[in-house]
Amino acid sequence: MKRDKHIYIGLDLHKFQHTAVVLDCWFEKLGKMTFQNKPSIFPSLLEYVNRYLTEGLTPVFGLEDVGGYGRDLALYFIEQGNIVSLSNAERNSYAMTHFMVENI
Repeated sequence: MKRDKHIYIGLDLHKFQHTAVVLDCWFEKLGKMTFQNKPSIFPSLLEYVNRYLTEGLTPVFGLEDVGGYGRDLALYFIEQGNIVSLSNAERNSYAMTHFMVENI
């Protein structure tokens, strides 16, 4: 994966709201969005991220280990065909890893 072909969206996940920070390939902050942890709001995050996409760039979403607060969001990103990277503890969870591998 060539680093300069992506923008990176780091997500700080909580029970009631999440915060997304958009970074370029040099890890310079492009934008920040806080939004409710409701599936009906998730498309607005993708709309926000799309503002920063130029031709040839692909978003990569990075979710921290949150004990399940970001599960619906991760599944939404995957269903939309996006790249999702989970923190080490979450990746080691068999159920989530198995689901993601089966659905990518």
